[in-house]
Amino acid sequence: MGHLRAGSRVLLSVAVCLCFLLPSLAHADEKIRKQIERKTAEAMEAYDMLEYEQAKKGLSAALFLAKRKGMGKKPIAAKVHVHLGIVYFSGFEDTEAAGLEFASAIEIDSDVTLPKAYKTKEMTAAFEEIRAD
Repeated sequence: MGHLRAGSRVLLSVAVCLCFLLPSLAHADEKIRKQIERKTAEAMEAYDMLEYEQAKKGLSAALFLAKRKGMGKKPIAAKVHVHLGIVYFSGFEDTEAAGLEFASAIEIDSDVTLPKAYKTKEMTAAFEEIRAD
């Protein structure tokens, strides 16, 4: 390596570090994604048990985690927004808050959909109206 210029040695060192660092970063993202998914599933279990306030708190915690870990604009966050919209729409009958959550989800991921288990005719119409806007 004696013949390499200082700049080349620095680039080589950075490349070697990235080879070791990138897999651990991907593992960290996967770990956070699983935590968000777990929080979302737990919140929707509360929703299924008609514990709407608990569901809202759990989904808010999942969104907070996503944002804090730099995943607030990723598809996983869009899914949490959709679930929070479901809680507002059907649980609290707050169509305005639901619409804001649905809009946030669609803004993050234009391909996001309502989960089949929670779809209703009215909710689907509201969701699709927001998507059209």
